[in-house]
Amino acid sequence: MWKTAFCLGMLLSLEARAMSCNVKSIDDVTAMFKNSPQEKQYQEVNLLLIERAKLKNVLRARPELSASFDADKSKFKNNELTVELLFNIDEYRKYGLQKEAAAVEAELKIIENRNSSIERLIDSSLAYFKVAQNSHFNKKIETLLSTVRSSEEAYSKRSIRSRDDEIVLNSLRLLKDNLILKKTMLEDQIASDQAILANFELPTCDLDYGNLSKTLSDISVEGFTSINDSNSLKLQELKFKEQFVFKSADFEAKNRLSNFKIGPVFSREVSQGETEHRFGVGLSMDLPTFDNSANGQFNEAVKLAGVGESVRSKNVAINQHKYLVERLKKYAGILKQINSTQKVEGHIMKMKKSFDMGVISPLVYLDSYRSYVDYLETSQEAQLRVFETYLKLRGAYVENTIF
Repeated sequence: MWKTAFCLGMLLSLEARAMSCNVKSIDDVTAMFKNSPQEKQYQEVNLLLIERAKLKNVLRARPELSASFDADKSKFKNNELTVELLFNIDEYRKYGLQKEAAAVEAELKIIENRNSSIERLIDSSLAYFKVAQNSHFNKKIETLLSTVRSSEEAYSKRSIRSRDDEIVLNSLRLLKDNLILKKTMLEDQIASDQAILANFELPTCDLDYGNLSKTLSDISVEGFTSINDSNSLKLQELKFKEQFVFKSADFEAKNRLSNFKIGPVFSREVSQGETEHRFGVGLSMDLPTFDNSANGQFNEAVKLAGVGESVRSKNVAINQHKYLVERLKKYAGILKQINSTQKVEGHIMKMKKSFDMGVISPLVYLDSYRSYVDYLETSQEAQLRVFETYLKLRGAYVENTIF
């Protein structure tokens, strides 16, 4: 008896856990992916790679070590050893600029990683929402399919059918085939999105689709209308890209001393049983280039190109932000205006009863079903656009508080 009670308690506990972790809002959806083991592992590895790249870029140049040994074949004891350690002065003179460029590059990589992570989380959240949305739509199609089949069966059993009855029967069959095809396509889309979600170990939570639908209709553009370098990750990325171009150009533009190298030289010579040590200074350099105007012009051109690209990209980002704000405003407004799905379903069920009783004509009945399916499709498309636009605005174009 106690075993039965224990098992029952465990089942109730699991059920309570499943209910307590229901996903009811957009923030819940994104948090589920952000806190997944796969995303955390990806972030840890990527940040480690960024730190290693940063350390590598700020290491000081190492000196060049060369050694030579020369001996007489017949008298091996007569030999000469020379060791030379040369430091490249150019690398040390430009170390400060190299360090500045590396610091900017590290910040740029962090921003790029964050933007890449946000895009990945948005795609995953969209796939999750579409699975819930299409599963909900699929259930509605199944209900419609059941009622259409019952009406088709009723007409098929009539021993005597008029020409109008035949038209209605054929229309019902076409509507049934259309619903079957739509159901198949929905299931295929669900399977495709579930393949994306298979990359994550997600908790067994169900999205509260009805509550989330109401939340989507309450979204407004308030707080999304302004965009600047401080609150937009997109603009921050462009700013660091421009800075990196400038720092890299400054590093390359600093005059080189013809690859000038200097360092200590040590040699030891053994001859006729006597050893002689020598110490000196080694110098190495290329032939100097007196005309650096071409190099300077090239670096200025690089800077100008960087500024031009930054301005163009910034204009694209600003225009994209403006488009997303208008898109969210338009579709969120539409969701507030249209009738709720529950009300539409109530009218459809009443129409089904009236049709069965012969109160309304078959054509009105069929048109109402077609209109209902069209309504479900368009309303879900509007919901999906609001969901996607909201994520993009909060993720990359205004102050990030969701990812």
